[in-house]
Amino acid sequence: MELREGKGNVYERGQAVEGDEINMVWVVDSDELPFYRAEVYHQFHNGLGKAFSPAYTRDLKQAVLSTGKIAPTGCLEVPF
Repeated sequence: MELREGKGNVYERGQAVEGDEINMVWVVDSDELPFYRAEVYHQFHNGLGKAFSPAYTRDLKQAVLSTGKIAPTGCLEVPF
């Protein structure tokens, strides 16, 4: 994978735990740090002190859930 130049893009070698940073792309070795699917609300929530529109937090979430591309994990879901 290659990071292409773009406005605001920054490339840094990541660690296992990183803070939220706008316009940051983290590339990780999935053999070293495997993927674990988050609760659905973590995939479609407000973030970084900014409220996203209901088109994202509600409508897109429902559209993706209805396709079966993501599914509930069995964990508690926090409504937004």
